[in-house]
Amino acid sequence: MLDVNLLPAIAQTRQETAVPHFYFHIRDKGGLIRDERGADFESIAEAHQEAIKLARSVAADMREVGDVVVGQTIEVSDRWGNVLESVPLRQR
Repeated sequence: MLDVNLLPAIAQTRQETAVPHFYFHIRDKGGLIRDERGADFESIAEAHQEAIKLARSVAADMREVGDVVVGQTIEVSDRWGNVLESVPLRQR
């Protein structure tokens, strides 16, 4: 029979061994566009590389429709909402 006193320890172990989940929000002077789904990556380094790709893609899409790319960033956050890093969108 399972000892219910062990449940918090089991849950903690599962969280520690789970693949990290990251969110990629877009911030500009008007506020924050929240990424509600996020994605799993093995490390913050992999999430950072994804943020760079996303920043390039968003900037290209903005330029294509004539929007100005100034000051916007991709904020990478963890499942608890802590912003781990910010990647700027670039003009080129």
